Amino acid sequence: MKKWLRILLPHWETDTVVLQTVGDELHIVCSYHDVDPGEVFDGMCELKIFTWFNCAFPFGGPINVRSFEPKVNA
Repeated sequence: MKKWLRILLPHWETDTVVLQTVGDELHIVCSYHDVDPGEVFDGMCELKIFTWFNCAFPFGGPINVRSFEPKVNA
């Protein structure tokens, strides 16, 4: 039930995304949640995201841009 409410009701959330350098710019690759252990990227940051009907729309600029922190197998 909670999953359906999150899909149907519009809401704001903050998501951590990973970044890759293309030329002299950083581009969003995917959510940090989708990164597998062993993958390496150039950076990461937080984004405010408006989510509705399971579609996400970034809002505003990146927050806390920093170097990438790789995941490790436990």
